Amino acid sequence: VNAAWSAFCAALALHSLRACWMESWQKGLRGMLAHVSKHILAAACSLPYVRSIVDREVGKELAAIEKKMHGNGDSQAMVTLPHEAMSSSEIWHQIQELHAAEASVYVGVAKKWAGIYHSPDGELVDLQNRVWSLYNCSNTLYEGVFPSVRKFEAELISWVLHLLHADSG
Repeated sequence: VNAAWSAFCAALALHSLRACWMESWQKGLRGMLAHVSKHILAAACSLPYVRSIVDREVGKELAAIEKKMHGNGDSQAMVTLPHEAMSSSEIWHQIQELHAAEASVYVGVAKKWAGIYHSPDGELVDLQNRVWSLYNCSNTLYEGVFPSVRKFEAELISWVLHLLHADSG
């Protein structure tokens, strides 16, 4: 085992020296240090003990991120279809309650506005709702069936290109 380890270390050292020489020749001392660091880190991370530590720490971080994003889950989630149908007013009431809880988190707090594009009230929202009602039961990806949507899309793209001073060619 010691002879194999010594041979491995010697081969790694020769490879690193050759790579360092080429790196230093091409990119100077900074490039050489970056190259050596990269190879040392890769060699260390390939060792089973180090790999297990890294995997365990990555798993902890991913679990913490998931818990932060999803919390402890939703104890009231309906994961199967209910045995009896709910009325549309019951469904609407539940949706309004959930939305009100979300709104209390982001309304008036500037740092929570990342996913909100504009105020939920006003003429723009009314127009969006009317247009949505025309197409909400359709797959508008079929431009042959919905040429109007293709027209709207082309116009919007043209407007954005114009706003960004894109080349007309």
